[in-house]
Amino acid sequence: KGSSTVADDQSKLVSWLTEKQWTDIVGLDQIMLSFSFSKKDQKQKEQKQKTSRGSQQETHPPSFMESLDTFENIYRHKNPEMMIKDLGSGLTDMQSLIILRILRPDKVIPAIINYVSSIMGQKYVEPPPYDIMQNFKDSNNSTPLIFILSPGVNPIVDIHKLAEKTGFQAKYSIISLGQGQGPKAESEIKEAVDRGCWVVLQNCHLALSWMPTLERIFEALNSEKSKMHDDFRLWLTAKPSDRFPAAILQNGIKIMNEPPKGIKANLYRNYSSLVEQVTLEQASNQENLEKIVFSLCFFHALV
Repeated sequence: KGSSTVADDQSKLVSWLTEKQWTDIVGLDQIMLSFSFSKKDQKQKEQKQKTSRGSQQETHPPSFMESLDTFENIYRHKNPEMMIKDLGSGLTDMQSLIILRILRPDKVIPAIINYVSSIMGQKYVEPPPYDIMQNFKDSNNSTPLIFILSPGVNPIVDIHKLAEKTGFQAKYSIISLGQGQGPKAESEIKEAVDRGCWVVLQNCHLALSWMPTLERIFEALNSEKSKMHDDFRLWLTAKPSDRFPAAILQNGIKIMNEPPKGIKANLYRNYSSLVEQVTLEQASNQENLEKIVFSLCFFHALV
């Protein structure tokens, strides 16, 4: 944070910045060697860099007060991150993000996504494909499967389809939690543990007062794993809540079926949910069926 009286007086020249943004700009001069508040500061920093780096030359960004028009254009531009990169080669990508965070915080998240993608790879910014079958295979009788609910997503349909594929369509029960449903849920869990069934507790966020009881049940089950049927599974659906039992979250498999973003993600989601590859390969007219399936998936991806 900057506290210079001179800088405070000069703030009147920069009416397009908020008080916090101005304070951060002044403070940035003190912590970033490649950014200078005034022409005087810039010369001192350039000399310091020459001494430390020898003959290595880099283009330094202009000082803030000497280039107010440039920084105001960045502030008002629809793609400010591109203009910040043009300030000078002396700025690293991380330093550019810091400047962007001060001037245009609304652009930070997309910029961070691009930064992570360029440094680590695209796979680190794309959510993994939704695969409830793989989630089920990764679980065991003491690992709850927790669906984090998002708008427009109904995991119960997917659980029902999975139950049909795995032969559990007659061996699972769904309980929508709410007032008075706690004892029923506890009874169903105890019975399912012995018989090797599934229990789906829906909308846990509507029964937060019962969550400590669920945590106690979970801890009791974990202490007697040998008595649990191998086929037993506990499925939970809930909206994000700070009152959800931490022990269950830490030991469970978290599943979030977010709406796909972009045509590619939509195509993948539609294709994987519509038909299995084995079905296509066994079709008598495979080529035509593949074209029809792709056209249908592409249509839904666009719509």
